[in-house]
Amino acid sequence: MTNAAALSAVMAEQTQASALTPAVHELIKQGALQASHAGAASTAVGAVIAKGVNTAILTTKLKIATAIVAIAAALLGSGWLISQVMTDKTPAPVAIAPVSVTPVAAPVPLPEVVLDLSTPEKSFDSMTRAMAAGDRAKFYACITADPNRPPTLIDAILDTCFTQNRLIHAVNLVFGNGERARHEGTPDRIMQIIMAGWPRGVPIAKVQGDTAALPLNLPPMLVQLLPRQTQQDMEAWLGKTISFVRKDNQWRADIDHLGRVQGSLEGRNLHTNDPNRLHAALSGEARIQGQLADQILAHKFRTWQDAAISWGKEEDKYRQAAGFRGLNFTFIPTPPAAGIPDLQGAWEGTMDLFGTGVAEGASTKTRIVLKLTTTNGDIRATIDSIEMGRKDIPAYKVIYDYPTLRLIMNPRTGYTLTINPDATEMLTSVTSFQGETREIVLKRTTAPDQVPPPLSESDFAPQSNSDLQGYWKGTIGQGDNALPVNLKIAGQSNGTFRGELDSPMLGANGQPLSVLYSRPTLKLLVATGSGMFRGEFSDDQTEITGSWIQGGHAKPAVFKRADFQAEHAHDADKDYSYTSSTELQGHWKGSWILIETKIRLALDIAKLPDGTLSAALTNLDQFGNDDPIPPSGFQYSPAGIHMEWKWAGGAFDGKLKNGKLTGAWKQGGGSFPLIFTRAPAN
Repeated sequence: MTNAAALSAVMAEQTQASALTPAVHELIKQGALQASHAGAASTAVGAVIAKGVNTAILTTKLKIATAIVAIAAALLGSGWLISQVMTDKTPAPVAIAPVSVTPVAAPVPLPEVVLDLSTPEKSFDSMTRAMAAGDRAKFYACITADPNRPPTLIDAILDTCFTQNRLIHAVNLVFGNGERARHEGTPDRIMQIIMAGWPRGVPIAKVQGDTAALPLNLPPMLVQLLPRQTQQDMEAWLGKTISFVRKDNQWRADIDHLGRVQGSLEGRNLHTNDPNRLHAALSGEARIQGQLADQILAHKFRTWQDAAISWGKEEDKYRQAAGFRGLNFTFIPTPPAAGIPDLQGAWEGTMDLFGTGVAEGASTKTRIVLKLTTTNGDIRATIDSIEMGRKDIPAYKVIYDYPTLRLIMNPRTGYTLTINPDATEMLTSVTSFQGETREIVLKRTTAPDQVPPPLSESDFAPQSNSDLQGYWKGTIGQGDNALPVNLKIAGQSNGTFRGELDSPMLGANGQPLSVLYSRPTLKLLVATGSGMFRGEFSDDQTEITGSWIQGGHAKPAVFKRADFQAEHAHDADKDYSYTSSTELQGHWKGSWILIETKIRLALDIAKLPDGTLSAALTNLDQFGNDDPIPPSGFQYSPAGIHMEWKWAGGAFDGKLKNGKLTGAWKQGGGSFPLIFTRAPAN
């Protein structure tokens, strides 16, 4: 009896033959045959590669404990060999003479995959074949995730699987026996076992409308063959399902909500679970595998042993440069779908902004409406801030791990909300820079408050029958430190007025105002409670003089009627184009780090018809103050550039060199390196 036949017989006996379908038996036998065929050649290559310092094949502790991957690594193909590697029981390396294999003259293309997404079962089969072929594009066509999205850890793990299978096919085409190149299990192996256990001609998925749940069932006796620790990992997955979503009569799998990745990088004096470093490490591994596959197909190596030695050296070099020796990953299942409330809809509450209110000790507030939608299994979130006049502020990342919902609004702002048992409320908190904390309770609602639409130019255009409607420019305070502010006031059909306050030097425009007017007295209140104006009209109705009240203190304020059209008449004449890297005009982007948080900035510089320059700086992550701010001072010469934003308390000094604006941002007595590069053209 051959080793393969013996192994197959033992496995069949241990799994109680009656518990497995013939298809599963056949897969077990095939796996045993592949392991047997690899045999001494695989061990030999491993021994040669072991001469390296930190190679992936013999030192990586890559544990992806999932229903998709863990069994494949421990059960199928060369998984029996790699299981020794993962437990650090590798024998001492010995010198092995390379075996010469004549490569084929012209390798055929990698496997072509024809997709069928007409049912969840057929979509699952298409996923399996796409993964086995190493075809990333075809695989992502079978799932709900956008292949061009910012990569997640799941994407990075999948990329290592795609490149490994491409490598296996390349080795098989050029040298034969591609399984020699397998160093970890890939999802397609276990997916084949799952499908082999399906009864013929019987639908497996439970379909409800345009959603379906496909069970990830594995024979319990098969799981018992695994090492004890792996069994414990797998028990969490038994009976779980993978969700499918139907769109345009095609079923796609929602793998993002199948589970979540936990992992770490290990090395000398290193232990980190930083997702950015984990992602970079996986991407590096995938890149090396992909390059090796391309080199093999291009006949860069005489034998597989030569290719394997090159692989080990590249792994060593990469890992030493990246500063790690091992990768550890665990994939944890999400709770059962029936236990996860559907959060779609509107949720409303009140948030403390921690700003200075009108009265002494008063604070600023805004109503917020969180809007959640699900498209193809992808949760999207936007926030409306009613009193701030901001609508559909997007969260660039949403993580739903019941009973918590994590919203990442920008690199410096995020909220973690806890959902109550009946999914009618969410609770979170916000903390001020001074350490004050306020709770926010969001309640589910079918009638959320609405952000008032912004005033258009025609809304506040002057009217002959209204002494108040129009555009007013003014200042709060006196002297050089007087803050410029603008008013837009529009009459309503019911005789009342709507207003907006622009604070252009603070990047806070379009702030809703309540307007109370009883000739000649005018009272304006910022909706968030951040200030109030009381004043009276001049006799000629062209000026309003009074006081701005905030924090219980009053400052002089004056507004004069202005011409909005004339002020913005030359906006279209601003020229941002450039013909040389030595020209300053253009759209620039930059960032600096504050307490480990990246602050993203956009700088727009235009040339005016008279040859002078204008500029505006936007803090993309400063909620409520994220409108472009013109500098209060702007000097440019070949010696350097200086821009100052007096009311924001910041300044930039730098030089235009090699197509970059390189310098420092100065604020609050500190200085931070800041480099602006030209933003890509739209």
